Amino acid sequence: MGRIFFRSVVFIFVLVWACGVFTPIFSVSEEEEARLLEKALVESAVTPGQKQAIANYLKATAVAKRARANELRELAKLSRGEKFLQARVRKEKLFKMADSLDRQADRHETTLKEFQIESH
Repeated sequence: MGRIFFRSVVFIFVLVWACGVFTPIFSVSEEEEARLLEKALVESAVTPGQKQAIANYLKATAVAKRARANELRELAKLSRGEKFLQARVRKEKLFKMADSLDRQADRHETTLKEFQIESH
């Protein structure tokens, strides 16, 4: 009886381990993780000082991400003497990165607006 129980426990453990290795159960994208952290920060702010610090952080982060997105777009426009296909791939990659940063900045600005409405 004890031996069968032990084998079934080991089997279940190995099965769960294999599932965890081959298919991540709790897979979260980097953007989603940042959004969740941001949400936790906003929800944890209680004092006026904490709220002001978070508002400053959101504003500064949005400005920095917009600036970096613009830099990436400018880099994409520059020619580095590459072959056509290499240049196109590089430009597409830079434009995708810039678009991602713009989406993140939009999210920061939206969160900031909602946060300011809630705190007043």
